[in-house]
Amino acid sequence: MKKILAVYIICLFNIANINTANAIATKHNGQGNLVLSKDIINQFVKYINTSIRDNPLNFFITQDQKDVFIVIDKNSNYKGYSGSGPIIRNKKKCENKFKQPCFLFSNQRFVVWNNGVNPIKKDTSLFKRKANKQEIIKSLETLGFFGISNVEKETKVDEAKIVKKTNEEKRKEEERLAEEKRKEEEINRKLSIFVESELDKSKKIIQYTKEFVKLYPDEFDIVEVAKLFLLVDQILKNNMGSLEAQNLEKLRKFTSKSKNFIKYEKQFLQNEKQKKIELVNSSLDKLKQNINTLRSYLTSNVTSYYSSEIITLIEEAEKKIIDYKSLEDLKISSKNIDDLMTRVFQLEKNISNLNLKLEDLKNYLVKYMSSDISKKIIEQIETIEKSLSEAVPQNIKKINEETEKFIEKEIIEYEKKIAEEKRKEEERLAEEKRIAEEKKRQEYLKTPEGQKEEKERIKKEKERLAEEKRLKNFKPISMICTYSGQGGIKTYKWVFDGKNINWEGMNLLVGGEVDDGMGTKISTKKLEGRDNFQIDAEIGYIPLTFTVNFTDRSSVMNAMGISIYGTCI
Repeated sequence: MKKILAVYIICLFNIANINTANAIATKHNGQGNLVLSKDIINQFVKYINTSIRDNPLNFFITQDQKDVFIVIDKNSNYKGYSGSGPIIRNKKKCENKFKQPCFLFSNQRFVVWNNGVNPIKKDTSLFKRKANKQEIIKSLETLGFFGISNVEKETKVDEAKIVKKTNEEKRKEEERLAEEKRKEEEINRKLSIFVESELDKSKKIIQYTKEFVKLYPDEFDIVEVAKLFLLVDQILKNNMGSLEAQNLEKLRKFTSKSKNFIKYEKQFLQNEKQKKIELVNSSLDKLKQNINTLRSYLTSNVTSYYSSEIITLIEEAEKKIIDYKSLEDLKISSKNIDDLMTRVFQLEKNISNLNLKLEDLKNYLVKYMSSDISKKIIEQIETIEKSLSEAVPQNIKKINEETEKFIEKEIIEYEKKIAEEKRKEEERLAEEKRIAEEKKRQEYLKTPEGQKEEKERIKKEKERLAEEKRLKNFKPISMICTYSGQGGIKTYKWVFDGKNINWEGMNLLVGGEVDDGMGTKISTKKLEGRDNFQIDAEIGYIPLTFTVNFTDRSSVMNAMGISIYGTCI
């Protein structure tokens, strides 16, 4: 019975393993102690909080435990776990990217890393999408991914480690205090460049005291404080004597009784102090940035025309950063660098423009290699190349202007000349061709075929001229035709201007078709005889054919094979 029971338990165990394996792949998961860094935790939080319309598949961690590789299936409705096949493929992608082994940490929000603490069960290891950062961190801590390794937990800390830790903490504290002292000295140094006279200090006290009274009118007896402001009014007018100093002290004693004023004054002075520090910092940052710009340019342009000047300015600016006496010192140094960089960039721009012109000239030289102008182009190219090799700003600018004039005067004018000569030659050849064709035609007209063709041409030309004359003198014809038949009486208006027909206000297209916009298509064609036309239409599902002769003022309507002669007026 014991053996049977044992076999039964083993079978159940195997079935459980099979079910687990089918639920989630753990073959390539990480093994051993793992302490998650702050960055990896933040990445994991984003992975867990992936949008509901996306599917967070795999979360890999590199062997050095410094980097992560996340696989998100965008716009996917699939909610199952990744199998071993996709995991292997994604694992290889991670290893190719980071050039080291990668291990699976989570599969579909299910943490599968085996650290000896994580049970790898859904009720503890599966994270909900809507969990916040604090909840996620708490769960990770429960699963053993915080703190020191298991080995370190089991190892006793000896005295040497305690002493070392104490010394390290002491060293860090000393460094912290030294850093604080350095920062304080730096702040004091920055503030020291702002020198205020006693008059300026006194005026400032009066001004922020007045501001306080405006903000808090109920803090002091307005009559008493107004009297004191009158006593110190001379200070605001730049009069500062012993009497004014005494009156200011009276005002100070009076306001010092208010805790609110003391707090306001402290905050005001602190804000003013901070503004001064920020002003100095801003000037220092700008100067440092300018120095970096110069250094960067010098690195790539060691032989620049301005190299010597750049080096001098860098050295002067670095000295100013170490030993500045005023804001003006920093501003002047920055301005000097700005001015120099303006000249540097202008030189670079001029050099770039000159190189473009040089390229243009070389293209022109290829085009006009055998022309009279080639010698001048070569000379200009050589002048440019010499100027570029020397890179003297004044010369570069001058050669730019000269080259521009050279291209306009010598090359463009030469091209215009060539174009004009080509045009004249084309005209000459065209005229020669016309004369030859005319001569050939005259010879052809002497033949029977030519004479016949010429007569036909003359005839058509006379007809055309006659038609033009007729249309010029043509008076538009407007006639109303009445058609009486078994279906009743129909009356239509026709208008003809010698060329175009209008039927019932609709312009018809002779030799074409128009649509009245309601599905009725009307086609018109010219018949033999002058001003004689046929109009085909379908009205109320009845096909109608009209013949209209505007010369005879007559019309016939044919409806379903029945001809109805119209009476036209």
